[in-house]
Amino acid sequence: TALYGTGGGVTIDSDPAGEYLESRWKIAILTHTADFSLLETMRSGADGKIYLLERHLDRLASSAKYFDISLDLESVRDPLATVGGPARVRLTVDRFGGVHVETSRLPTTLARPRVVLDDVPVDPSDPFLHHKTTNRAIYERAMARHPDADDVILINDDDLATETTMANLVVQLDGVWCTPPLDDGCLAGIERGLLLEEGKVEERSVRIRDLDQATGLARVNSLRGWEDVEFLSSPIS
Repeated sequence: TALYGTGGGVTIDSDPAGEYLESRWKIAILTHTADFSLLETMRSGADGKIYLLERHLDRLASSAKYFDISLDLESVRDPLATVGGPARVRLTVDRFGGVHVETSRLPTTLARPRVVLDDVPVDPSDPFLHHKTTNRAIYERAMARHPDADDVILINDDDLATETTMANLVVQLDGVWCTPPLDDGCLAGIERGLLLEEGKVEERSVRIRDLDQATGLARVNSLRGWEDVEFLSSPIS
């Protein structure tokens, strides 16, 4: 018999709902397989330098701490320093701290990717929505349900749109570009974080019915940047 305890630092400014959600995140690891690696997908430029590298490494370190994975950042930096020219860079760190780097050609840019809205809710407390890993079963199942689409917008059980299978979601509502908050069940994307810091987008929960009224729709990540998208069919049926 084993006992697993969890808790948090509660202060006078703490939000009960937020503290509860954090506790659910912490215990959710008990119900998931250990057969995964931490993952960062990055873009290197013509000079071989990786776009927003330090932000990627900060996120990697945060996930390593969460999953109790030993991480030596210098062993990560060394192979990344040899990346030459423009490329898609896939970095993984396994459960034992082993670092693996693969490079490939940058993805083809689509004029306007076609997206659909999934109808199977995700659990916002699932840690694999908040940490980028090779365990992408949620995203793979969503794409399999919509083979004609270029990407799929996920929803949670509160009828809120969360993210796409490949990127963070950005929606223009009332003239303001908005992106769902992390608590709704999405990844802390690197490009998303930069856009928030620059004031180009604001955090706001996006209801499913908001999508039909949106005057703009895009997906963002650090590999592809900002991509305007369009619905394959009306999001409200």
